[in-house]
Amino acid sequence: MRPLRPTLTDLATGKTASVATEAGELRVLLEAIGAEPPRPVLLIAGTAPLTRQAVCVCPGR
Repeated sequence: MRPLRPTLTDLATGKTASVATEAGELRVLLEAIGAEPPRPVLLIAGTAPLTRQAVCVCPGR
């Protein structure tokens, strides 16, 4: 989680809405929820590529 801290901060404070990235072997999707900071952040991670269905679960997509 430490490498994701700056990204999580950007999401929680409203600088960014969503991010797809990789952390080691994990594929990670982060999505901010809501309009008012501090916003909660949904994190989806796994070793397999995310399916379209998994990505569509995130609000705002």
